[in-house]
Amino acid sequence: KVSKLSEVEKNVAFEIMGNLEDGYLRIPIEELETLAGIESAVIEKVIKVIQRLDPPGFAARNLVECLLVQAEIKYPQNYFLLERILTITLKDLEAHRYKDIARKLKIMEKEVLNAVAQITSLDPHPGQEFLDPSRYYIIPDAEIVEIGRASCRERV
Repeated sequence: KVSKLSEVEKNVAFEIMGNLEDGYLRIPIEELETLAGIESAVIEKVIKVIQRLDPPGFAARNLVECLLVQAEIKYPQNYFLLERILTITLKDLEAHRYKDIARKLKIMEKEVLNAVAQITSLDPHPGQEFLDPSRYYIIPDAEIVEIGRASCRERV
């Protein structure tokens, strides 16, 4: 997917990647427009490409967008319901009010529970393993430790 981007779009991708915080894009699109000197439609296109790379959902602007990208890829057959739960009844989902979700969406509670199982299988922090600096700490094979230092007189 990245190889299909133009040079301009690749530069936008680097700008986006440089502005990620904990795997999320926290900078407003308007600010990216100014930094990259590119219109928002191009930026949005590049964001969608990045979000669908591995791990899916990386570079999302918020939790819902992150989970929706993953749901679209992992559960395309149930995406419509997952999208409705995440966008319409998010507060009920957070509070585990599944009966309220079923009532609001006019579906059976069993469908809600199945959808919740799918939602909870998604990763709210995709790419976290790449962002953890402790993963890249180099453990040496050997260590040299200075025990004592001989004075100039002792060396003679």
